[in-house]
Amino acid sequence: MAYVSINDILGAPNLCGIIQSTVSGIPNPFPQAFFQVDQTVDGDTGEYKVFSGSRTNATISPYGAPSKNRQLREIGVKSVKLLHSVENIVLPVKDYINLLNYNELSKQKLGIDEVSRQIREARWTQDNLRISALTSMLFKTQIYYDNQGNLLPSSTGAQTTVDYTVPAGNQNQLDVFGTGNPILSAPWSTTTTAIDTQMRALHQAAVELTGYELKHAFYGKNVPGYLTGNSNLGNYFFRDSYGADAFGPQYIATADIPNPLLGVTWHKAYQSFFVDQNGNRQSLVGDDQIVFTPEPSTAWIGFLEGTYPVPTKAGIITPAEPAVVSGMEARAGMFAYGMASADPPTAKIIYGDTFLPVLKIPSAIFVATVKF
Repeated sequence: MAYVSINDILGAPNLCGIIQSTVSGIPNPFPQAFFQVDQTVDGDTGEYKVFSGSRTNATISPYGAPSKNRQLREIGVKSVKLLHSVENIVLPVKDYINLLNYNELSKQKLGIDEVSRQIREARWTQDNLRISALTSMLFKTQIYYDNQGNLLPSSTGAQTTVDYTVPAGNQNQLDVFGTGNPILSAPWSTTTTAIDTQMRALHQAAVELTGYELKHAFYGKNVPGYLTGNSNLGNYFFRDSYGADAFGPQYIATADIPNPLLGVTWHKAYQSFFVDQNGNRQSLVGDDQIVFTPEPSTAWIGFLEGTYPVPTKAGIITPAEPAVVSGMEARAGMFAYGMASADPPTAKIIYGDTFLPVLKIPSAIFVATVKF
């Protein structure tokens, strides 16, 4: 095995490759399609179009007649500032010395392994940020940050707020059309509530409102108990023929909602949490909450990624030098690169991300509170 140069180890091509290929190990209730990036913007400023969804028919015309002008139902263009994170890791001096040990390759490999480990852990924190931002968007309909850039579980102390303008009728008891007759007319915590009837009404309202059928439900920890305790639904969870496999019925095996049920695929979201700057566990998912969504599609949900300049080679950066400027490149989304320092002799690894989850059709999701 030949030695590896310090530029090959700490340069952006190598470190960006590691950070972008690392598989996350944190709890994530969302299918990968919910994180699909559909637009790259310059820097941290971008915009996206917001639609309401069309429920009208096309008109007919005599054959051979001129076409009629029709405008898409666009609510507007929303300009946004993306979320940006940039942090650093300073390698211990002994690990940096190992990287420079070109004559003893076993020691150099130890240094390379340590760099890879640090980058993998950095990737996990960036994944945490993306998952938490998406969770907050869907369950809170807003994302909150304090003046230090810390994610908040509520608006208390917020200095930066990203508001997705989800209609009031798509939240809580789901008075979707503003008639004063919400779909959740009775709480699910009452055993006699006709949950199946409410779900049929919700499916119908979703299609009438936006044209998107509901396919997924992300739920808090109390929801399975409401379903199994319901007088109309409870017995189905315990029958051998419902979700039977080598371990018996799905609910008995997992204590979670089996699939499919009531026209949607259910995902447990109650394990989603983050640890705040004070070391406290914070949940973004209410115990009695369910978020209903269509099948993920960039037509109604998406991720914007911004760009950030990174040096392609490790070294001490002097921006005025033309050679350094020519050695910079813009990286979209997650990035990482290394810089050498002389006091003490080591290297600093800088990593971060520039992104924002977006709702192009805010009324496509339904953020329900089923106990009230």
